[in-house]
Amino acid sequence: MWDKIIKKQIYLKALNFIGEELYNSKIIQREDHIITFALYKVANKYMRINNYGYLKIAHKNQTSSNIYTQNNHLVLDEFTFLEFLYNNTRDTKEEKTLFFTEFLLILKLNVCTKVFNNKIKFLVQRVCKISLNSIFILEKNKIKDFCYKFEKINEFNNKQNISKKNKRKH
Repeated sequence: MWDKIIKKQIYLKALNFIGEELYNSKIIQREDHIITFALYKVANKYMRINNYGYLKIAHKNQTSSNIYTQNNHLVLDEFTFLEFLYNNTRDTKEEKTLFFTEFLLILKLNVCTKVFNNKIKFLVQRVCKISLNSIFILEKNKIKDFCYKFEKINEFNNKQNISKKNKRKH
């Protein structure tokens, strides 16, 4: 059925648009948003219809079923999506509004406070930096507060981790 909805050539273009690094990453949350965004970017044409249809099959153990747990993979996926979205939207208010709307939705989930993985920590810091430097930023205080809180909490975590490592050495 999928080859009847989306032509193979367009889907391949979308996969190329995403890039090999992101394509090969193990994204659980937001993978559908990434491919849908890429499809819109590379499509020759598309139309909107007024009839809505959406089917979601949820499993009780899936990542998004307990969104409030501190799950490193969830944080990685959400902020990977944000960085992808920012880097692949034009510098216009309309397109960057999409990015900031998604960022604000992620902040409402409250999934990202303590992060112990440096790769994830640096990713969140990059997204914070590009957000705060954007001239199109929405609700700057909310994003600024999150970035400041994230930085403080993870600064403390780094100090704690360093002191634990030092104790083990002695």
